[in-house]
Amino acid sequence: MREELIEKAIKVRDSAYAPYSGFKVGVALLAESGRVYVGTNVENASFPVGTCAERSAISAMVAGGDRKIVEIAIATTSEEPVPPCGMCRQALWEFGREAKVILVGASGKQVVLSMPELLPWAFGAHHLGGAKGKPLLLKGGFVLTMDAQGTSGYLDVLIEAGKITGIARAGQGGMRADDVEVIDCTGCVLLPSFVQTHVHLCQTLWRNRADGLSLMGWLRQRTLPLESHLSQEEARISALLGGCELLLGGTTTIADFGTARHTETIVEAALSLGLKGVFSKVIMDDEEEFVGLREAPEKAVEEVLALAQKFKGRALFAFAPRFALSCSRHAFEVVAKASREHGMLVHTHCAETEGEVQDTVRRFGLRPVALYDELGLLGNRLLLAHCVHLDDSEIEKLAKTQTTVAHCPTTNLKLGSGIARIKEMLDKGVRVTLGADGAPCNNNLCVFNEMRLASLLQKVRHGAQALPAIEVLKMVTRDGAKALGLFDETGSIEVNKRADIVVLDAQKVWCTPWDEDYASAIVHSMDRQNCRDVLSDGRFVVRNHKILGIDEQELVREAKKASDYLFERVFGRLS
Repeated sequence: MREELIEKAIKVRDSAYAPYSGFKVGVALLAESGRVYVGTNVENASFPVGTCAERSAISAMVAGGDRKIVEIAIATTSEEPVPPCGMCRQALWEFGREAKVILVGASGKQVVLSMPELLPWAFGAHHLGGAKGKPLLLKGGFVLTMDAQGTSGYLDVLIEAGKITGIARAGQGGMRADDVEVIDCTGCVLLPSFVQTHVHLCQTLWRNRADGLSLMGWLRQRTLPLESHLSQEEARISALLGGCELLLGGTTTIADFGTARHTETIVEAALSLGLKGVFSKVIMDDEEEFVGLREAPEKAVEEVLALAQKFKGRALFAFAPRFALSCSRHAFEVVAKASREHGMLVHTHCAETEGEVQDTVRRFGLRPVALYDELGLLGNRLLLAHCVHLDDSEIEKLAKTQTTVAHCPTTNLKLGSGIARIKEMLDKGVRVTLGADGAPCNNNLCVFNEMRLASLLQKVRHGAQALPAIEVLKMVTRDGAKALGLFDETGSIEVNKRADIVVLDAQKVWCTPWDEDYASAIVHSMDRQNCRDVLSDGRFVVRNHKILGIDEQELVREAKKASDYLFERVFGRLS
């Protein structure tokens, strides 16, 4: 079929009307229906009136009743293959974001590209401030709203302009029914899309290549060397890879712990997929070996503030001193002052291993929690990842100061760090949230794994009644959103909140039968394979189990290539 497309593109090229430029273009595109449409460029003495061949073929396709491009051949009179102009790339993206593009020169030379290669960081509907298409009516599903009253049941949810505008009991009526797109959710469970409060998108490229190491070995033998050499393009691919995984598993809101460089690139990649949340640039001013990561805290804070201004309205930012062993007291003081002055979050690691605690005492004369308390960091603007090794007084201190803990159970086990005292924290009133941490220390970003493991570990420690499923769901919805200062927008299904919703297909053999509170089924028997649809700001980012806006297989190929090149560059070998 590809050869036939190329032949048709070359043939129609000769019919182009190009008396002014002499540059003729012919296009043949294969639609999902199997039909082929052709187009050619038509110039005009008034140059803006002219039409490109690509858009000419798209118009013919739409007029013919088709809406999806599978493959497109573009033949020009230039000896070398020539890519389409920017406007045509955007037009192609609208109807063929998964299409293959064959560029053909007059010499016969061919180049085959994916649409993400042709138009990286493509503009899409999810970039619009609110949904401009038809309102959506999610109908027929069982809804766990995760609101303060614990409302649940068979509810219909109306979404307009990116927000939830109506919730009604199924069959009650009173919901707008005209000019809406009805999404059949029969057999599905709906709940707020998940919030993960500690992930490292920049690290996804060394997944499965950092096994068998405890925390400090994992950092110094793998993560710090790789982060210090990470290129801008590798950072982009890593963020896209991790971002796609998060969305496919129902997570739309994150607290991303970045690296020292390429923060803007990571954020743009995440936002392009439909992710949102709080992003950060790592701060390390006391690192002797990996100087590429070392930076004066004043400079790092200035960059974070500039990014917060640039992305205002699109993303929030936090200050991220890595942990007590890579930052000076001065760095923490600079961060604490900036956090107070600008009302911004601080995101850092704390008491992940017993060795880290002991080294912090040797370095500062204080345990990590006492150090952060002395520096004035504890409080509702501080997000502490891990907190595995805390004593009773430290737990009480976190509760008293309303400091949030980001619990990462899989990582804590895989690195051999220990089991956090989550039940004790919750009993004292500490807000505990969940995060998958980084792909190389987990080795995935699946929130279902974290939910189940968080519950089971506390049951082993305190008995079968400990940490029930509904409490775990609160950690990854409403409590996660509260920790990031986003509960006014997300974390529950309520009128006037953003439509951040995951639709779970409950009719799978591995999660049947169930009780109608569904919490236990979600936490203990479902996984990301249940995620049928995911909406972020009222837009589908995953539909029918498929990520939208990116060629998943092409991304997999790019990521493997980038990972191999990074490892060869840093270590002279692949693992």
